[in-house]
Amino acid sequence: MMILPSSIRERFTCWRRIFPIEELLTLAAMLAKWAIQDNFCNQACSGSENCRLDLWYTFTFDLGTTLAFPSCMQDSDISSDKRAGIEEAIVSGILSGRIKPGTRLGESQLATVFSVSRTRVREALMRLEARCIVQVSPRRGWYVIEPSAEEAMMVYGARRALESGLVRSLTALPPDGAAILETHLDQERAAIASGDRQRLTYLMGDFHIRIAELSGNTVLVDILRDLTARTMLISLQYQSDYHARQSHKGHCGIAAALVAGDFTRAAELSIEHLDEVEAGLDLTVRPDPLADLRHSLSMPTSRNVNPDASGTTFPTTTRRTTEC
Repeated sequence: MMILPSSIRERFTCWRRIFPIEELLTLAAMLAKWAIQDNFCNQACSGSENCRLDLWYTFTFDLGTTLAFPSCMQDSDISSDKRAGIEEAIVSGILSGRIKPGTRLGESQLATVFSVSRTRVREALMRLEARCIVQVSPRRGWYVIEPSAEEAMMVYGARRALESGLVRSLTALPPDGAAILETHLDQERAAIASGDRQRLTYLMGDFHIRIAELSGNTVLVDILRDLTARTMLISLQYQSDYHARQSHKGHCGIAAALVAGDFTRAAELSIEHLDEVEAGLDLTVRPDPLADLRHSLSMPTSRNVNPDASGTTFPTTTRRTTEC
């Protein structure tokens, strides 16, 4: 079996830092073919076709391994970080209400924004699809999910079970737990006072994630973060009537019970809070596919039902602060 000389390995390792890996692999194949036909083959295999193929594959694989594997190892951490950055940026946009249900996520545009390849973007979107946050449609591309009424009820049921169980299992808050909760509630009050709805929307969902973080269970934190993002999409889809001050009051009650060490009461309050938020949803509302166009054209909106061109009716609604 032929082994690539170390001098050639070193030279290509140096070139790999300068040229794209695809070009170097093409060059490797060309060099392998040349070496086999004009040099190695005459000396080692006397024109045997099988020997020619064996040497060609050996040379190409050996050189390709030298070029590709170290590059993959060097780039893997960077690629993973970029992919995670794309995912978290999209989830954070949903949690703050900036990204709405049905938003199209173009691979090319995301690749440009994040300065990565479309492959990296597609990998991130596939992971978000597995987390039930986006979906792909044939010939249309990637979209943020538009939850159904049935899915909305299941998501709230999952959150009740998860959050109440998590709080009930606590035995004590970490030393800085009370301060973390109070700081968060102060931020909610400031956002309410300033009328910063985008900031407030984010804080309302983040309160529940903060509690999960205090438990120290990172698995539950990740699960709750995804469920909270899906809850946000549900609230945007079905126009929650649950107001910010009501949600803030519920958060204050849960935080007070946690600080007092009454975790059973805190679990009960968390269920009541989620019940109230879910009750504020109008799950009979059908999404208005022209909502963004109406808003862009500054057409008046109301709770009345307006027919579209086909005679199908779609209710138009006013925008509210989304609650979690």
